[in-house]
Amino acid sequence: CALPIFDISKNDNDTFTVKYTPPGAGRYTIMVLFAEQEIPTSPFRIKVDPSHDANKVKAEGPGLNRTGVEVGKPTHFTVYTKGAGKAKLDVNFSGLAKGEAVRDFEIIDNHDYSYTVKYTAIQQGNLTVSVNYGGDAIPKSPFIVNVAPPLDSGKIGRA
Repeated sequence: CALPIFDISKNDNDTFTVKYTPPGAGRYTIMVLFAEQEIPTSPFRIKVDPSHDANKVKAEGPGLNRTGVEVGKPTHFTVYTKGAGKAKLDVNFSGLAKGEAVRDFEIIDNHDYSYTVKYTAIQQGNLTVSVNYGGDAIPKSPFIVNVAPPLDSGKIGRA
């Protein structure tokens, strides 16, 4: 567990201001020393809440449709993070076969608390799309998307 870095500054009234960033969510015990002696009200026990809530993130769009996408055809979906705090968005794809499941994968920050995720499936069959926010799975993730063979317009019957 990484220790936070403390920024200690002396105030004009013989007090000190201590600022720090905890390494993550959880419960912490902080000991305060003065002249190498613990002060009377130390230690302090604090609870740090997570800086994000993956449960408030939503993903939707044609690239997540259960009915599927077409192999070799670019698609996309949108991830909405408004109200979920600040965290890193991660998207992973896995197909039934070994090797890359998608190509042309890109996450675009729309700067409105949403992201556009673009990809092109290159394997037929079920594609697993895992969407994580701050390392936590969002609701309904992983998504299972059926990847259909390319549509052959030459085989469509004429009426």
